[in-house]
Amino acid sequence: AYTADEAWEFAGNETSIHLETFPEADPDFAGDDASEKVETLSRLRDLAQVEIDAAVKAEQFKKRERAAVSFSLPENDSARDLIENQLEDTLEFLMLSDISLDGTADEAAASVKETEHSECPRCRRSISLADGSELCVRCSEVV
Repeated sequence: AYTADEAWEFAGNETSIHLETFPEADPDFAGDDASEKVETLSRLRDLAQVEIDAAVKAEQFKKRERAAVSFSLPENDSARDLIENQLEDTLEFLMLSDISLDGTADEAAASVKETEHSECPRCRRSISLADGSELCVRCSEVV
């Protein structure tokens, strides 16, 4: 609370941040798309977490970022679209190194193994490294 007030004061405001009202929502950002995506991603995360916990307990690998998860999903599952068309965002949200689709199933299921990717020394993510670099593609573009 103190830090919020200090930052608010530093920004040139004279009253406490705690006396302010919430701004009106911008109708241009209305809709449920983001909420639906987060719900879908959370469902995938919960499904994968059971398998990741079992693999870590069995000492297949030590941390979830080393997990490569393969999902079997029903044909009409909305998670298919996220994995196929928004792979980087899905990997980031789930904090995984690799995701794949392993066919269709009546019910969603996940299997896990340790990734084959090396760990980037800068961001510590285990993803594909840039050609001729020790860094991942994202880090090599930044550096």
